[in-house]
Amino acid sequence: MLILVGALVLAFLLAGIYPALMIAGFNPIQVLRGRSSQRNTSGLRKGLVVTQFALATILITSTLIIGSQLRFIRERNPGFNREHVFSFDAKKFALPLQQALLNEPSIKSVSTSSDSPVNVLRGTGTVEWEGKDPNAMPIFAYVSIDPAFIPSFEIKILDGRNFDGSPSDSVHFMLNEAAVKQMELKNPVGKRIKVEGREGEIISVVKDFNIASIHETIRPLILSSRPKINNILLIKTSGESAAAALAAARKLWEKHIPEYPFDYKFLDAQYNEQYKSEQQTERLFNFFAGIAIVISCLGLLGLVSFTAEQRTKEIGVRKVLGASVASITTLLSKDFLKLVCIAIIIAVPVAWYFMENWLDNFAFKVEIDWKLFLFSGLLTVLTAVATISFQSIKAALMNPVKSLKSE
Repeated sequence: MLILVGALVLAFLLAGIYPALMIAGFNPIQVLRGRSSQRNTSGLRKGLVVTQFALATILITSTLIIGSQLRFIRERNPGFNREHVFSFDAKKFALPLQQALLNEPSIKSVSTSSDSPVNVLRGTGTVEWEGKDPNAMPIFAYVSIDPAFIPSFEIKILDGRNFDGSPSDSVHFMLNEAAVKQMELKNPVGKRIKVEGREGEIISVVKDFNIASIHETIRPLILSSRPKINNILLIKTSGESAAAALAAARKLWEKHIPEYPFDYKFLDAQYNEQYKSEQQTERLFNFFAGIAIVISCLGLLGLVSFTAEQRTKEIGVRKVLGASVASITTLLSKDFLKLVCIAIIIAVPVAWYFMENWLDNFAFKVEIDWKLFLFSGLLTVLTAVATISFQSIKAALMNPVKSLKSE
């Protein structure tokens, strides 16, 4: 709001000060004699048109690239299936609620974990393994899951097996590919590691999957199975039966934990929340790109009108000599289209530079496609052509007799 108010105040000041200075600079004797004393400001006018269209092109291109990255975020396979899954913190009642919910026909599967799979917060640096550098202390994401977690989210096991629910699971671990790479282990299945003082065996390696936003690279992950500490219930349903599944979960919640409100989140929504800033940026760029195009077109329309007025007699003479409407329109348009093309040439490298820096904030990102620059350039040119043509055709259709009589 402060930026908007500041920009408006500055715009009003400039809009008032510039004409005042121009008028104050007029020679009163020349004005009283009826002679024009306007300064030659064609360079300034042309510079403003170039600046306006350059900014509009930058905003349009930036909007397209931001939209492309957000589409990539939505469509990218995170390595697990989070579709139609909702979760809630079941406190100490996770296990009894899990057993009760498994009997509901609207629910496909119920699993538990100690953290949300779309945004794992817990980590540990106390991990020991054979061959570890004694001076190194890498941080691993650390999550407890139950045996239903891996099949429920369709996470791919590359080597080894899943937890089986037996008491021995408490001394078994699963690693993702990033953790194996961090530990520099060859054939890790069957080897022993110690996590937070608890020694156990690596029983499998799972394919990397995103456990945080794609701003970050995939972190090394250790999965253990300690169902008693799992407080997050993850309920998989379908689009058609989601309402029934939610109703069943709410009913059980009110039976076991009536003193707390039933607070659930769908994983898709939780995943998208991590990109709220980018979504707001896209909306702002859309808004300002629209404003920039309108202002640019108004500026160009004013400049074309001014030029047509200055060349009224020339247009009349050309029409008397047989010039067509098309040729006069082309005559008035070509100089302005040159300005728009200059604006596009300036805008493209600027937009590329800023968007490349913006995309560097993501570990996983789209490549900037030259077609986006082509599209934004064509859109800018077509907008300018429509604006120029309106006034140019109007001037070309003017009665030449009236034009030649004008003073």
